[in-house]
Amino acid sequence: MKTAFFNTSILLCGFLVACGDTDKDGLSNAEESELGTDPESADSDGDGLNDFEEANELGTDPTKKDSDGDGYWDPWELTEGTDPTDAESKIYIGGWPYQPNKDTGGSTADAELSVGSSLARVKLLDQFGEEVDLYDFSKQGKLTVIDVSAIWCPPCQGIASWLSGQGDSYGWGDSYPTVAEKIHSGQVQWITVLGEDNQGNIPEVADLARWYEDYPDPNIPILADTQDSLFKLNYLDGGWPTVFVVDGNMDIGVVPGSGNNFYRALDYIESLELD
Repeated sequence: MKTAFFNTSILLCGFLVACGDTDKDGLSNAEESELGTDPESADSDGDGLNDFEEANELGTDPTKKDSDGDGYWDPWELTEGTDPTDAESKIYIGGWPYQPNKDTGGSTADAELSVGSSLARVKLLDQFGEEVDLYDFSKQGKLTVIDVSAIWCPPCQGIASWLSGQGDSYGWGDSYPTVAEKIHSGQVQWITVLGEDNQGNIPEVADLARWYEDYPDPNIPILADTQDSLFKLNYLDGGWPTVFVVDGNMDIGVVPGSGNNFYRALDYIESLELD
């Protein structure tokens, strides 16, 4: 009788161990086999969410960190209130980076343009009208270039035109042949912060959208300096544009030379040998 019972169990479960739950995640080993998840790991895709929760409660794919393929991990979207199963619902419309473990440093009170100083922790509006936390660009494994520009400034317009492929009247592509490629390939992040409109006022979202229409580049956020002209007051070095570099910890590593020599930042990015 015992043998017959054992054989029946095999027929029902395929094998006795398949009826168990080795990783104690709430899914049986048989269910994990059907789903393609790892029966020895409660979090098969390593995104911090339990396999059972993903498969039966959230509707996300327990075998993928980013179920909808929009560039944002499922738990990040849940934290920010977007839908991890809908690629049209994402943390940033522009697809900007997101850092769930953002630092708490970088106060606005001690913001200054000097090597070793932390970039101010601020949220600025982008060309899509969304608030962007600058520290979401931290710890992404790349350097970030901050370009503080004014809408009325011809050299600022020239840089934007060059990077967006709209024209290069200043010849920067000849002087810096790899900079644009490094930005477009994702090896370096470029951020433009517009500190003034044509009347010297803080730009509005419509101004940012217009700049983006004139110089379309999906790799570059166009942000409005809405924090009481913080960038205009604290991060300009002699005039527009001021371009400087911050590292993965959002510490300033390269600043312009005297007299608004923003070429120093471009020289540095050009010199980098990146994979």
